[in-house]
Amino acid sequence: MKKLLAVFLVGLIFLPGVAFGYDNANLRIWEFLPDPAGDEKTGEYVTLINNAEEDVNIAGYMLDDIADGGSKPYAFPNPTNIPAHGTFSITSAVSKVALNNSGGDSVRLLAPDGALIDEIRYEKTQEGLAYNHQITAPPVKPKSSTKSSSSKSRSNVPAKDYTIVDAKKLEHGTSVRLTGWVIVEPQEIFKQVFYLDDGTGGVEVYFGSKPVPQLAKGDKITVSGEMRHLKDKDRLGMEELEKLGENKEVAYSPLDLFADIKDEQKHRLWSIAEKVNGDLKNNKVAVRGLTIDFRDAQVTSLQDGDDLQADGLLDFTGSKWRLVPLSFSYLLQSPDAVKIREILAQKPASQKDDYSMAVGFAFVWALLVIGLFLYLGYGREER
Repeated sequence: MKKLLAVFLVGLIFLPGVAFGYDNANLRIWEFLPDPAGDEKTGEYVTLINNAEEDVNIAGYMLDDIADGGSKPYAFPNPTNIPAHGTFSITSAVSKVALNNSGGDSVRLLAPDGALIDEIRYEKTQEGLAYNHQITAPPVKPKSSTKSSSSKSRSNVPAKDYTIVDAKKLEHGTSVRLTGWVIVEPQEIFKQVFYLDDGTGGVEVYFGSKPVPQLAKGDKITVSGEMRHLKDKDRLGMEELEKLGENKEVAYSPLDLFADIKDEQKHRLWSIAEKVNGDLKNNKVAVRGLTIDFRDAQVTSLQDGDDLQADGLLDFTGSKWRLVPLSFSYLLQSPDAVKIREILAQKPASQKDDYSMAVGFAFVWALLVIGLFLYLGYGREER
């Protein structure tokens, strides 16, 4: 028995993937900076992204450079959590994974069992330029016999003003400046992001490791950064933010569930009032094909046929549309719940509290009687 216990404990320590479950499909390398302008160890970093709906513990996963050479793989300690749709950055000073500034190198993410999850290779570097799956080399300078200014990296190109709907059509990494109203506050739903709507569309704004912006619903702001296109969403990587001080009340529009949901409805606020299809499972229910994801909200009971009213953010993830409620209410339609409501509805308002109190006292007395019988029965057996 002791040997089995020892094996179990060793497994929990050295095989965290078994304890927490591998999530290879949702973990990716987001970006990395191989040649920082300042100190190499503290300035050089690698950022991972978690595209899952839940927080992920990457204990036991490994970060490495080029295979069969270079630095020793770095194993993430337990716990190392990446929030849902969030990122995690680690510097070379911590990981001891040093990326080459010349001659090329690669960044690799390995599962606890050594399987390759993601890899980005590069041949050359440019000081201060971060790399990702789209940017794997410095910009090429145009060949010309006439004098011209050298091309700049996209991060140095001045941001231009766009509407959100137009910004989503731009190339990955394009610098933009958006003006709109905050519809979901920082960390209100997901960590490290908030949501902006300018009337033409909505967008997720990612502030990453920057200080959490002090914003409230309805704040009008101008935010600049790079447009980034992920698997299921478009996101603005925030670089600068300015409050304009023109606030307005945030409103929810009714969502027509009988019509096909369109991409321009994503990351905007909507309201539904429908019956639930199926029971609550993993804190989610379905309403006419739309997933209602309550995430961390406390929903104790919700069954097929119950009435649900919810106001929230429309999102698309895992090839499915979902509404993440910011506020909600529901009316249970199960036989017991309906019977209790009918009894209360038949009584005058002044008697409803008395009825509820009577039910409470009866329940307490029933528990006392059961406890007394158990005590007396236990006493007889002792004698």
